Amino acid sequence: MNDGLVYLHFYLADKTDDAHLDDLIAGWTKIFNRDTPSLSHAEWGHGKYCFSSTLRGDSKGVRVALATDILKNPDRWITLVQNYPGREIANMWRRIYKIEGRPYFKSGIVLHFLLPFGWLGDKIGKWLNHWYCSMACYFAIVGIRMRISPRRLYKWALKNNWKKVDK
Repeated sequence: MNDGLVYLHFYLADKTDDAHLDDLIAGWTKIFNRDTPSLSHAEWGHGKYCFSSTLRGDSKGVRVALATDILKNPDRWITLVQNYPGREIANMWRRIYKIEGRPYFKSGIVLHFLLPFGWLGDKIGKWLNHWYCSMACYFAIVGIRMRISPRRLYKWALKNNWKKVDK
């Protein structure tokens, strides 16, 4: 398999689109990630596909979709890119297919981001198969399920030499 580019797309939250959950996620996670843009959602991308967990549209959790269906408003996204060996990309796709179709982790938004005991959401068995966006993206890349916000994923990616894509 050939080497290739993997993307992380981050949605910029603002108060003009009536997506109040986006504003809540971006606002609350700013407390711990002050030096990041106002990010509320993450998508993993490779080739013509995006992968994440979402409740937008017809989605009820982890899904793979065409990038053209997801990234419709380019001014609302910040994109980072990293080159990976083909073997690692194949492993990422295997991890993606492993969790595709799993439900969105609604309780995780509260347990992980809003309450001081976010670790609890990782200990209760019924929630171990539920995923939110940045958690699913991080798992695709690293292979570890971890509590991580879109803002923290952005910081992690920059620290690990992902490069910002100019528009």
